[in-house]
Amino acid sequence: MDENIGSMCCDTFATACYLHLKAESKEERVAARKLIQQVLDVMGWEGRRTFFNRLFDSLPGNEILYADAVPKHSEFRKLFTELIRC
Repeated sequence: MDENIGSMCCDTFATACYLHLKAESKEERVAARKLIQQVLDVMGWEGRRTFFNRLFDSLPGNEILYADAVPKHSEFRKLFTELIRC
């Protein structure tokens, strides 16, 4: 995978996890999950379907853990650290 696409996927996945964490409505959670779905589509589902489905099933309550598990640009790390403090 191209490095720029990989970075975009990591930043988008982390952002979507934090959006899911902060969601106040079903529509907001659905929007965050759609972003994650798009990242997973770019990565490809072949050989990963079970893993990706388990990720979706376990997302609620694990958003910070999952977002922290992927490398992201420093601007995103700073933003998310500030969001968690709120």
